[in-house]
Amino acid sequence: MRFQTADGDISFAERCVFLRPEDNPGLLSCVEAALQSNALPIIVAMCPELSLSASKRLSMLAEKHHSLLFLYRPLSAEKQKSFASSRWKILPYASKYQQLAWTLELLQSKGKKTIHNSWIIAQQAHTRFSLLEHDEVDDGHVSLHLLSPMAPAIRREARHAAAS
Repeated sequence: MRFQTADGDISFAERCVFLRPEDNPGLLSCVEAALQSNALPIIVAMCPELSLSASKRLSMLAEKHHSLLFLYRPLSAEKQKSFASSRWKILPYASKYQQLAWTLELLQSKGKKTIHNSWIIAQQAHTRFSLLEHDEVDDGHVSLHLLSPMAPAIRREARHAAAS
C-alpha cells in the first residue's frame, strides 16, 4: 500500500514505527512513551496481558495526548475488565470483489448507542480503504454500501479528481 505526500509516494511501512519489546512491561513503556511524544496520532499495539490499572493509565494518556490507541488483545481477553472506551472484534472477511477486507464488530461502547454494530473495512482502488456497512439481505447475499457520513467527502474527492 502506498500513500501520496508532498514529497512523493511512500509505502505504508515507511510511515510506521515497528517495535518489538521483549516483555509486557517493556511493551507498556513503549506505548506510554509513544503516547507522551505527541508524534504519533494513531498507535496500534499487540498487548496480550493488560492489568486494569495499566488499562486505565493508557486510556488516560491517550485521552490527554489526543491519540487514538488500539490495543490488539486475544479473544480470550474479551471478558476482562478494561478502561477501553470501546471493544471490537476484527476478523478477516472473504470477498470475491475486494483485495483486502475485514469485518468489524462493536462488542461494547461506553456511553454511546449505535444503530449498527457491524461494518466491513475493504480495500478499494489498490490503496484506499473504505468503511462499509454490512447488511444481510433475504437471499443470503451480503450487501455492501458506503456509510453515509463518508459519502459527501467521497463525492467531493471524485468531483475534484474529475475536474483535474
